[in-house]
Amino acid sequence: MCKRKIAPLDCRKESETVAFVAASVFDHRKQPVACLWISVLSDRITSSRLDLHGAKVQQFAEQLSKQLGYQR
Repeated sequence: MCKRKIAPLDCRKESETVAFVAASVFDHRKQPVACLWISVLSDRITSSRLDLHGAKVQQFAEQLSKQLGYQR
């Protein structure tokens, strides 16, 4: 499931073997220029821990976007 928030794209996906979270990094033109993500074997992480790490990925993506001049 991917959803557009006010800032970068926030993705969270789980399959039988792999789970991941991702967030886009934007430049000063509000164009996506990169993506940060983490992935882990699904049986090694709980859904709540994946949400926690997803929030951190989102935070880092927003920080990088701001450094590139992105403004909401």
